[in-house]
Amino acid sequence: LATPNPDHVGIAFGTDVERFEFGRSSRITTGAPFAVALGDLSGDGIVDFVIASETDPNVRVLLGDGTGAFTAAGDSPFEASRGAKKIVLGDVNGDGVRDAAIPNYMSQDVLLLLGGPSIRTAWARGGEHPWGAVAVDLNEDGTDDLVLLDYTSSKGTLYLSRNE
Repeated sequence: LATPNPDHVGIAFGTDVERFEFGRSSRITTGAPFAVALGDLSGDGIVDFVIASETDPNVRVLLGDGTGAFTAAGDSPFEASRGAKKIVLGDVNGDGVRDAAIPNYMSQDVLLLLGGPSIRTAWARGGEHPWGAVAVDLNEDGTDDLVLLDYTSSKGTLYLSRNE
């Protein structure tokens, strides 16, 4: 379980099926985290950590080692824009590894972190003020599509992935 706090991300580990515990060593210090996501971005079967901030333009990817410890991915932090509101995970490029999409409210774009042994970046236009997002396979081609919702209007943006 990961929780963003004013100056760090708290991590609670499951000690059994009914209990999670926070510990002093289970925190990641970072400036003003707003959105967090846990998922395997490296493709090694171990949970990794993505952290984005509303005020810091850097998105951090921390690779898990399977014991509850995390270290920065090779190119992390990834430069984004201020205004990150959400992180969604899905396989948008069809390679079988999770990717992350981070909508940026202020810059009107979306940072894509394409997962794999070496995480790559890509950008997409996100509407006027992208806030909400979901990755889901809408056209049933086996690859997740990206739906972005705008904060200041009733508009949305849809990116259909091409599974080639």
